[in-house]
Amino acid sequence: PGIKVHSKIALVKKQQKENAINYSILSTGNFNETTAKFYTDHILLTTDAIIGNELQRLFKFLGERRLPISTNELKFKKLLVSQFNMIQRFNELIEKEISKQKRGMPALIRIKLNNLEEQEMINSLYKASREGVKIQLIIRGICCIIPSLEELSENIVVKRIVDRYLEHSRIFIFGLADDCEVMIGSADWMNRNLYRRIEVCVPIDDEACKKELIDY
Repeated sequence: PGIKVHSKIALVKKQQKENAINYSILSTGNFNETTAKFYTDHILLTTDAIIGNELQRLFKFLGERRLPISTNELKFKKLLVSQFNMIQRFNELIEKEISKQKRGMPALIRIKLNNLEEQEMINSLYKASREGVKIQLIIRGICCIIPSLEELSENIVVKRIVDRYLEHSRIFIFGLADDCEVMIGSADWMNRNLYRRIEVCVPIDDEACKKELIDY
């Protein structure tokens, strides 16, 4: 009661003699055989121990059926979980690109969402644009950011893809070179998603998987 869970996560634990392996599944879309035929989504399947442990703690918390008391109650190092650390982590990644730009290094933010409406995140992108960071957005639905305004959003480009399939994946790429940070997840940047729901995003560490998402 009182918790809207919008994250698309699953956890399978396999016991091998004395050892237990967590198979973590984190998706940008629902596990739904109907929408899977015409939605584009991405899924990560991983045995990463940190992700598995953090996902297990999140499931335990959800199993207790209560709202978070404070962001200190659950600590997440890898996962980005709304109502806990998601907004803070995204703002840190934006600030990192601003810092690169100020030092004369290549800086770039690429984000693909269904909807962009939450004002704090919009203001963070405006700030990055004013500092000279190039920002490329692919927003399928609601978009409350205004691109190409002088001295506010002149470094922001917004595009929309309308094609055979419904674009549903949420992808976040911060940086240009090999050290860029890539993540996928369930969260659009909307007030309800970031403040009133449980959403989960996950960093992609594997170089081949990162390259696949960047090429996409």
